Amino acid sequence: MKKHFTELTPCFNSRFKKQFMSLLMASAILALSIMRDAQPVIAAYRDNYINSIIEGYESGELTREEARRALTRNGVTDSPIFDFDEDSDGNKISTKSDLSVKLGEAERRLDDKIMAGIDKISSNRSCFVYARHEDDIKNNKFAFDISTKSEIQKKKTATASEIKENGKKATASEIKDSEDFDESIMGKEDDSRIKSGDNNSAEKENDEKDLESEDAIEINDYLTISSVKHLSHGKLTEATEFDSNEKINVTLFFNIPGETLSPEESSVVYVMPEGLVAVKDETGDVRSNDRTIGRYVLKEDSLIIRFDESFVKKGKDIDGAFYFKAKAMPENEDDITEIELGGQAGSISIYKALSQTAVSDDEKVSVTASYGISTFEGDVSLRVSAVKSEDKKNAEEAFNKLLKDEKLYVRNLYTYDISFIDEDGNEVEPDGNVSISMEFTEPVVTEENSEVKIYHIENNDLNRVKDLTESSETVVSEDSDGAVQKIEFSSESFSKYAMVETGINIADLAENVFIEGAYSDDGKTWTVREGKNYKLKLKFKETNDNQFPDNDTWMTYRIPLGLYLEDTETTFPATIEDGSTSYIVEGNRMVVDSTEGIVGFQWNKNSSNYNMLLNSTNVEFYAELEGHFDKTSKRVMFSDTVVREIVVDDSHRVNIKKEGYYDNKDNKIHYTVTASAEGVSENITIEDKIDGKALSLDTDSIRIKGSDKAVISSKDSRGFTIKVPKMNDDEIITIDYTASVNLQSIDNYSQISFDETGNTVTVKVPGIENVIDTHYESDISYSSIVKYGTLVDDPAKVSTASNGCTVRDVTWTIHANDEKLTSIAYIKDTIDEASRSCMKYSGKGIHVEVTNY
Repeated sequence: MKKHFTELTPCFNSRFKKQFMSLLMASAILALSIMRDAQPVIAAYRDNYINSIIEGYESGELTREEARRALTRNGVTDSPIFDFDEDSDGNKISTKSDLSVKLGEAERRLDDKIMAGIDKISSNRSCFVYARHEDDIKNNKFAFDISTKSEIQKKKTATASEIKENGKKATASEIKDSEDFDESIMGKEDDSRIKSGDNNSAEKENDEKDLESEDAIEINDYLTISSVKHLSHGKLTEATEFDSNEKINVTLFFNIPGETLSPEESSVVYVMPEGLVAVKDETGDVRSNDRTIGRYVLKEDSLIIRFDESFVKKGKDIDGAFYFKAKAMPENEDDITEIELGGQAGSISIYKALSQTAVSDDEKVSVTASYGISTFEGDVSLRVSAVKSEDKKNAEEAFNKLLKDEKLYVRNLYTYDISFIDEDGNEVEPDGNVSISMEFTEPVVTEENSEVKIYHIENNDLNRVKDLTESSETVVSEDSDGAVQKIEFSSESFSKYAMVETGINIADLAENVFIEGAYSDDGKTWTVREGKNYKLKLKFKETNDNQFPDNDTWMTYRIPLGLYLEDTETTFPATIEDGSTSYIVEGNRMVVDSTEGIVGFQWNKNSSNYNMLLNSTNVEFYAELEGHFDKTSKRVMFSDTVVREIVVDDSHRVNIKKEGYYDNKDNKIHYTVTASAEGVSENITIEDKIDGKALSLDTDSIRIKGSDKAVISSKDSRGFTIKVPKMNDDEIITIDYTASVNLQSIDNYSQISFDETGNTVTVKVPGIENVIDTHYESDISYSSIVKYGTLVDDPAKVSTASNGCTVRDVTWTIHANDEKLTSIAYIKDTIDEASRSCMKYSGKGIHVEVTNY
């Protein structure tokens, strides 16, 4: 590498004068900082750097002009070096005011502006390179605005009310200025590339190959000033001392002499000093004012910059700055490690890292804390505990409020309290940043396309919730299946931390609701029966300012408090009105998950009209749901604009009836008891009592249908009692059982009284005075004797008696006790007295067949 210096005779050569000038320089910096209310670009090592400039001037390594420029660029415009009217060779020099403009003040102001711009983009960029020629500075060609795309968008889409409130709408030139900045700094690239600073992999490989193919000149010796920052109290703060493994933001300014580069050799490389590692490989554009002048490739150990040939002008110095995120990782075990940044950029100190690991009390998370040796006074212990359910619920409500403006909601929540305890058991806070790594024992499976956010509940105050998601210190790592495996972040204070899986909330698109079967006069107040299921039609419709997602991502509607929906999975159509033509997108999915308290919707991207849906701004659909309300459902918020007053009719009763039939095949009466609810009743008692002496309950035959919570509290041969915790409106419970008939206890088989087969069922509901009961009398017609005759129809055996009667033979058969239900002592058969004149016994005798039990 080449250096170009002009030898001059030192003007100061005594040690006393040198010390005096160092003191004067430091005083001048302090005074200027106070007067301008401006922060110097470099930190505590500025004094050493200024001394080194003076030493370089005195030793002849720097010309007077180079020394002046370096001092002015660092905010020093009142220095003994500027007080001479002529140099040692007798050459006339400019006045102090001229020097501040010509020899550094423009650079200093631009450096400050560059730093402000870098601070603005550092949250989502890992690297940035900016360069310009000296003549650009002299011509004041260095606009470096820090507007953001979101601010531009707000200007573009300002509503009439906002225009009226603000007094005037942003002018076209104002918007153009902001757009020019975005193009000049970020380049005309796609948004994803702007956010990541990265190309697609193929283009990135080509960039790296092209850059590596050249012999780059080391830029380390051409560094002039530096700024190194880290997160402190939630803000990026400049410092010179950092903890090992801490992530830092490094900005280095450079001045490359005009003869150093050429169109043939237009690449430079910054070699990372030992102990610094870039946190991310990245490729991006090198910017100069409003154009791209090259490309850069950031790697772990180096930053390679290639300027376009057209930018490298012979004899023109190149000034600029580059920024990158790095991790302080010294290889030695020293308590303090000094890292030289290169050139005149100074150095930083890295403190040795300590770490400890603790497992949460629910054993679902392992937390590792890393911090510098000076972070705590004395020994501390790391403690991790899962947040209790009530506090977790309150946190969920707070997060939902935060997410509302983003049309998101809390799908799942994982909350832990992380703290440090001293030897006396007291919680202590660190003096500096602590790096935290939370690793889940079982990776957390998230829904497809869901977003993960990390929150810190500062000082356990839900009114002080900090979103760590966008911080450069926060990393969410997933396994190959997309499940969250580990979360990394840093903090200076410790309390509760939460990982929130979010879903897209379309509640703001709910336009109307209709409750089928309920009563309403005005559509605003609805009267319902407590616990009764109703069909609801909830209408969702786009507006100009509020649109559905334009992809097949799951959209979610949070079930409002006071409404309890039935789980279901179905499809629904969506309608698109295009003038007088309607388009229907069929087959969209809807899933109701009552456990999670959500209704999920997903577009059918295979529909022939799906593209119409993507391009339309007036899509609407109805969600047909089924559910009930209870006493808490006084004011149900379906959305901010769809609020319904619910009047719950909580009158209630349980009706009971009993049916049965006798089956002589099994000699049992088969009973069915039916209980039906009107309204919601609780703690219901159903008693069935057998009064008939001829009946005996079959205790193993009782079967309950319609409720999995009803239980048999008692039973014996004379009856049973069933307890039912709760019955909702229109709910029906049936009880089937049998009772055996003891025919031996029945005196007259053909006339069975209530006393012999009586049975009563009763239902009791707390709060209702009247007791509903019903009884059932079995209609049993039973005889153990069956007799039938067969007429002989043979003409040869037909004769005529003397009295003129026709005589035929009849063969009689008697069946007694075929069912074997009772015992028989004897069988008696007689001819009725009125029939004896024309009927008599005949034949050879009686044939008897007996079958035992």
